[in-house]
Amino acid sequence: MSNTDNAIKTPLTLPKKGEMICFGEPQYNQIMQQLIQEAKALDELRLGDWLNLLDDDIFYHMPLRRTLMRDGGSQFDTSTNWYHENKASLEFKVRRIEAGSAWAEDPATRVRRLISNLTLYKSAEPDTYYAESYLLVTRSRGEETSPDVISARRDDVVKLNADGFKILQRSIFLDQTVLGIPSLAFFL
Repeated sequence: MSNTDNAIKTPLTLPKKGEMICFGEPQYNQIMQQLIQEAKALDELRLGDWLNLLDDDIFYHMPLRRTLMRDGGSQFDTSTNWYHENKASLEFKVRRIEAGSAWAEDPATRVRRLISNLTLYKSAEPDTYYAESYLLVTRSRGEETSPDVISARRDDVVKLNADGFKILQRSIFLDQTVLGIPSLAFFL
């Protein structure tokens, strides 16, 4: 199944979490290393390298967070998203940045992504893993003296194929309800 029609699909049904994979096990180490290398590629603006870490059928989204009472249902509105992307739309955004036509990224935003607290599970699907991680992002531009900070949880579906581990789905859940930065012209 591939996104040749460029239609952005809805989230995949998340694989049922199976057995937890512990720190130090080979799959844990490989997936954590990939998440670190992904963050480094994004921090260094090696966006082509980043795209190569994504599966061709990627669904990349970040729903809007809502403030509700504890019994008010989901805190995330999946009908309104900061990101709702597939591989083609991510490639288009990368081309705009690399061509200098994304004015919000000229001069480039300085971003540092810190990945931690990886919890990894096997899935019922062969060679497929469910990875939960925490993300802390600092962002600054121009001559700003204090960085903006964003924190989130990321839920990834990671699949092993002939080219190594690829991210098949990414759901990003911000801790903030109000973004608090002038633009979201970079990737999380």
